[in-house]
Amino acid sequence: MHNILMETLRKKTYHMQVFKHLFILSFLLICSINQDDLPIFVYLLLSFIEFFNSFTYHNIGISWELGLMPVLVIGTLIIFCSYNKFRNVYLMILCLISLLIFIISETGILNVTSYSRISFQFVIPLSVFIISSIILIVKIFINTTEN
Repeated sequence: MHNILMETLRKKTYHMQVFKHLFILSFLLICSINQDDLPIFVYLLLSFIEFFNSFTYHNIGISWELGLMPVLVIGTLIIFCSYNKFRNVYLMILCLISLLIFIISETGILNVTSYSRISFQFVIPLSVFIISSIILIVKIFINTTEN
């Protein structure tokens, strides 16, 4: 069974680009289970807007984390999906762990009172995100060990 799985992962029929697009799309579509129930891409967009509004409306304090968080998340996605340039599996695993930490902190998974709000808008994109990232890491690891 293990050999069959390894052979199917080695085949060129499973294109890396499809899994990369699934990875990015599923990450951006994960909805929070807080009261907001917003997808991550809306949260990133609202963070950018709030950050730039803090400059224009003469606020006393500038919320730097609202400006840095989307930049870091988008940078992490770019690093993870640039397989042709970076062939370091451990960097990909580090990017995956940082994105999972972002998901845990921003979706409200740690809030026990919001577990009743878990829906398919959270479960399906999260499961696709995890499965596609594992497949990508395994394929990258197989390709780097063959070379």
